[in-house]
Amino acid sequence: MPAGRYRNFVTIQKPVAAPGRNALGEVARTSEATWETHCTAWVSIEARGSREFNKRGITQDEVSAVMLLRHSTDAASVLGTYRVKHGNKIYALSGPLIDPTGKRAELQGELIG
Repeated sequence: MPAGRYRNFVTIQKPVAAPGRNALGEVARTSEATWETHCTAWVSIEARGSREFNKRGITQDEVSAVMLLRHSTDAASVLGTYRVKHGNKIYALSGPLIDPTGKRAELQGELIG
């Protein structure tokens, strides 16, 4: 893993309180949650695409990207309800981070923002 690959510093945040929860007790993505820092990491963010869509009569845009980071205990415990803050941009995770090779070297997650 070349060190220059991880050039974006991010804060991974977890929800700590929210007025709305779904039937499984998970934080509803549409609710206003209070966030706290879970961990920080140097990552690689690679843009995958963007789209524009109409939601309830309002045109919105969405960017998707893939985040790669070194495996760590903190990073391996990131859930799909967490979010990633990169500068002034905030991305939602599409699910938990995965280990694509199974070698516990690098984790991957899809960002939506």
